[in-house]
Amino acid sequence: MGTGGGSIRLLFAAAALLESNQAAALEEPQGAAPSEAANQSTAPLNAAREIVVLGRLDDGSIEGVAPRDELDEDDIDAFGADSVGDIIEELSASVGRSGEGPVVLINGELASGVDDVSDLPPEALKRIQLLPPSAAVRYGAPRTRPVINVVIKRRFRQTTTIVQAGTATAGGGNSGNGELRWTAIKGPSRSNISLKLEVNDPLFEEERAIRDQPERFPLSFTGIVLPQPLFGSEIDPALSALAGKTVSVADVPSGAGTPTLSAFAANAGRATPGDLGRYRSLINRSRRVSLNGTFARRLSKRLTAQFYLRADFSTSMSYNGATQAFLSLPASSPFSPFTAGVTVARYLGDPLEQAQRSGNFDVGGTLNRVAGAWRMTLVGSWSHGESRSRTQRGLDITALQNGVSAGTIDPFNALPRDLLTAQVVDPASRTRDRQSAQFNATGPLFALPAGRVTANINGSATRERSFTSSELRGVLSERRSARDEGLIRGGLEVPLLASGEGGGSPIGDLSVSISGSARSISRAGTYKGYGYGFEWRPIEALTIEGGYDRVQVPPNQQVLTDPVIVRDNIRVFDFITGQNVDVR
Repeated sequence: MGTGGGSIRLLFAAAALLESNQAAALEEPQGAAPSEAANQSTAPLNAAREIVVLGRLDDGSIEGVAPRDELDEDDIDAFGADSVGDIIEELSASVGRSGEGPVVLINGELASGVDDVSDLPPEALKRIQLLPPSAAVRYGAPRTRPVINVVIKRRFRQTTTIVQAGTATAGGGNSGNGELRWTAIKGPSRSNISLKLEVNDPLFEEERAIRDQPERFPLSFTGIVLPQPLFGSEIDPALSALAGKTVSVADVPSGAGTPTLSAFAANAGRATPGDLGRYRSLINRSRRVSLNGTFARRLSKRLTAQFYLRADFSTSMSYNGATQAFLSLPASSPFSPFTAGVTVARYLGDPLEQAQRSGNFDVGGTLNRVAGAWRMTLVGSWSHGESRSRTQRGLDITALQNGVSAGTIDPFNALPRDLLTAQVVDPASRTRDRQSAQFNATGPLFALPAGRVTANINGSATRERSFTSSELRGVLSERRSARDEGLIRGGLEVPLLASGEGGGSPIGDLSVSISGSARSISRAGTYKGYGYGFEWRPIEALTIEGGYDRVQVPPNQQVLTDPVIVRDNIRVFDFITGQNVDVR
């Protein structure tokens, strides 16, 4: 655990011995001289009245590192957060610069990540310290990553139940979540178990009165007649003659039976697009359940251990409109009143769905050991993740078109349900396994007049395997990927000037830090990096920092291997034309 400077002075005023000597003096006859034994016992007591015990106060701070900012219990309460993770997320957004997330310490000891404390209740914290960039070098990280030290109370116990529900005043989009959390802290021993459930109902476009703009070729659920081919300018000369104008579009007349040419003439030039509001979701339907258990124990005076187990499962469903069908109706069909072939544009079937589900399982642990003035940390983890998705592209209308072409199916009325069941589905999946181990050692090398030179050695090894499979309109794509990665990083923190009571530096405290790293990735090569910086505190209330980091970043493994999932009918606003358009 982290230690901070300080001393404890204990004064023992041997009151019991004084009382016994006074009692002995009272037993002497009045007027008599004090006994020789009493004089001998009193003399040494008066000569040594106090015993001084020197030690270090273990308060979770980092020795030799002054925090740039510190939040006490009142500051933590002011966030109004339900968990420590919410507070760290807000702090990281304001101080983070790298996008990698913060380096998290627990009582001065390196943790495996934010998840080690994310589900703790804020009431369990004594304070949160934001450390300077030089502390990142001390813990084997780039200077751009913020370092947050979470100091936990020595004794705390709480069982928390959180239930929340939400809805919109305009209706739809209901949501709810619940959490059951148990926390017990007793000195270095800590246990925290959290179970969460999140539920979100879908919100459809019709619930917000969003109307579709006409497509390039309008469609409706009852049908719209267009020329054949689609780029033609006239449906049928006979229809144009009857309507008294060139007709390029007409709604299918409502009502049972086969519509007549005169009925189409009444709808000449009219194309009422179908309303897909109930077929398109603005917010997906989703469900998620997660479990997080973290346990910490002190194995010996200088060795602590932490173990975590996490599981997460989620499902999601979005609705992406309806199947678009452009049915070719020949003039020879008994259901056609036209003298030429036409196209009937209709929406078919139920809403097109895109279903996704994923599950992740993580297990790992951390060992922290103090060896003299050096602190060493060993972190190991294993994670397994799977995801599946099924995207409906639309109905297979081959049999339906054959029936329309053969004159056995009327495209203007209700269509046979048995021909509207064969969905074209594109599946995609991903399986990923990752194992990693990291070692970090920090300690002093030698002393300078301004302080001790602190060194850091950090090494890690990662093994990752993944398999992805995706299918897009019948074309199957599979990919296997393997990546082995090794990282070695070193850093020095050198104090150059120090102010103090004995006539120290007149310009305040000044320290510099340097670091270098090399990362070897299988089939990708070696990536190198280095950095340096300074921290100058001319006065107690002012700190000036500066630094430079050069890092070569390899491509993210997930970006290279994740399956391609295509979603149709995504509405995008075109700033050039000022219109909403649907894109793939």
